[in-house]
Amino acid sequence: MMLLRKKRTRMKTVFSATRIMGSTLALVMFTGCNPFAKSIPPAAERALQESPQLTLLSLDPNREMPGARKMEGSTVLGELQLSPESRERVVQALRTDISHYYGRSALCFLPRHAIKATTGGTTYYFLVCYECGNMKIFANDELLTQIGVSGSGKIFNEVLSAGNVPLAALEEKY
Repeated sequence: MMLLRKKRTRMKTVFSATRIMGSTLALVMFTGCNPFAKSIPPAAERALQESPQLTLLSLDPNREMPGARKMEGSTVLGELQLSPESRERVVQALRTDISHYYGRSALCFLPRHAIKATTGGTTYYFLVCYECGNMKIFANDELLTQIGVSGSGKIFNEVLSAGNVPLAALEEKY
């Protein structure tokens, strides 16, 4: 009889622990718990708006070029000073991709695009990896924040291509 009570007590404990773990997992999944900020920090947002010149950079995380500049491990293939029209398209695309972020990102970071903005003596870099769903924002080479993004980078690629800037080849997925 005593053995049966101990067994029931142990079963209740296991059941309770399982229920708590399941509830915690469900809470994390359904609340979109992730390590990313939800918006661009105010100073970086001002830089996007007020910088006299925005530059769009094409990056390749898989190409090694001797002597080429690198950003977060990606080789800089080229850059383009944005016209007022292109600037509006690129910044609007970035804001849209941040607002449409659906809460899932990969752990990798293989950026193929970057935006450079300088204002008030501070240079901001917005490195975007659409493949991973991540964007890192740097101020004078110091990481400010990481933001989730969704989208494809189509607008960025169109603007870079129109300026004859080479693009990174996308790897085929199996």
